[in-house]
Amino acid sequence: MRSLTWGTEPEVTLEVYGDPGGWPGQAELRRIILACAAAATELPDAPHALGQPVISGVRPSGALLWSPLVDGQPRWLIGLLVTLHP
Repeated sequence: MRSLTWGTEPEVTLEVYGDPGGWPGQAELRRIILACAAAATELPDAPHALGQPVISGVRPSGALLWSPLVDGQPRWLIGLLVTLHP
């Protein structure tokens, strides 16, 4: 049983907020969150630290969502499924 390996796939929500005054704007925040999501997909290629979980995959779990806060502060959300192996 000690050689048994498994993977888990928790969902991580990536959120990007703008200034309450509306800066930098919806389009720029969208570019930022997409750049962050693209960087997260590169995590499986990163060196692994001994004793830490190994990330073997990152993929989107749904659509990119424009969801401003109640006070009007701009916000984009995207869910990422992260496959981990202990």
